[in-house]
Amino acid sequence: MSAVTYSVDSSGLVYSFSRHHPPRLRVPDGSRLEIETCDCFENQIRRPEDTLASLDWDRINPATGPIFVEGAEPGDVLAALLEQGRLIRLGDDVLLLAETYEEMREAIVAHLREHGTVTVAQVRDMFGTSRKYVLALLGYLDEKRITRRVGDERVLR
Repeated sequence: MSAVTYSVDSSGLVYSFSRHHPPRLRVPDGSRLEIETCDCFENQIRRPEDTLASLDWDRINPATGPIFVEGAEPGDVLAALLEQGRLIRLGDDVLLLAETYEEMREAIVAHLREHGTVTVAQVRDMFGTSRKYVLALLGYLDEKRITRRVGDERVLR
């Protein structure tokens, strides 16, 4: 049995996030949605001669919705993205987009193939990030048996 598809057009846009906005649509959990949206200027710029000076600034960043999903709980979106493999959980409080993780993994593996070892500081500098995220990433690579820790360095398995 395929899921029912619900559609929401871009009429009735809202310009703020608030729990006080009434739902545009209520759908059962597991429904498919088709949502018509506008660009961040609500399509006010259509020609080269349309300028920022001509914008109605009260119509910036429109949102289509809200949409109420029956039975939804806080964290459901994260759970769905993790289940779909679109997010990778590196640690309790560290998540990466799957594409970002793959790019980082490939860069670290390439570095290890060329140099043999890599340190936390080198990975931090490689990606311009903090030690917290590097430790989570390297721990995940160890857990997945891509790398292993030898003292203060990582090597390929």
